[in-house]
Amino acid sequence: MQQHIPLRPAHFLLTDERVQWLWERDEDKPMLGRHRYQYVEVRRGEKRQTFKKELGPSALFPKAHPFNFWAAGLYSVGEATEQAEWLREGQPEVEQPSNIAEQYRRQLEEKQALRRHRTVVGPAITIAR
Repeated sequence: MQQHIPLRPAHFLLTDERVQWLWERDEDKPMLGRHRYQYVEVRRGEKRQTFKKELGPSALFPKAHPFNFWAAGLYSVGEATEQAEWLREGQPEVEQPSNIAEQYRRQLEEKQALRRHRTVVGPAITIAR
């Protein structure tokens, strides 16, 4: 038996439907402040249908950032919503951009330090001191 995720009366998603796109963002809700919304886009026949689900006040999701999850029909609604929960709760830290010049300088220093403590005796014998 198929389970469904209720969204609005007469609008529902089946958990085994294929998702094209899923995204979440914060929007203003009149008189109530910022709220978090999840949008799920599925293809039914030749038509695309987008479903909107309110997740609650944005204050309940302090770590959450807006994100887009392009599923391209590879994931079901159940799988995609699980991925969205994971992204919403524990979004991985963004890596800081690397400083290539600094990394290159460090690499040269390490090579020079190795050369200073090495004796080469013949083509195949290396003695580290």
